[in-house]
Amino acid sequence: MVRLRSENKELQRTVQELRKTTSENQEAINSLEQYGRRECLEIKGLAWTQHENTDELIVATAKKLHVNIKKDDISVSHRLSKCNKDNPSTHHHCPFLFQESERLDLQQSEQTA
Repeated sequence: MVRLRSENKELQRTVQELRKTTSENQEAINSLEQYGRRECLEIKGLAWTQHENTDELIVATAKKLHVNIKKDDISVSHRLSKCNKDNPSTHHHCPFLFQESERLDLQQSEQTA
């Protein structure tokens, strides 16, 4: 019985350490995810269409807003996983992200210099 109690205490300590490590790892992952999205822009309210090109959607939307963005300025763009392509009622709620390329950063820094 004493051996079981000792084993139980050791297992409880191990579980506590693992919980702490898991919590620390989750915080680190969240920080990395936020850092990776720091140069991303989320756009909402544009309906999903079959075979869409999100780069072209971004350029067209920017043009309507009198913002000069070219396809070369976009590093990557995609819909977020919140969109269910098989459920049309979610199509107006399918945000997408785009990340600007370094070229856009250079253009902006040249304009401010």
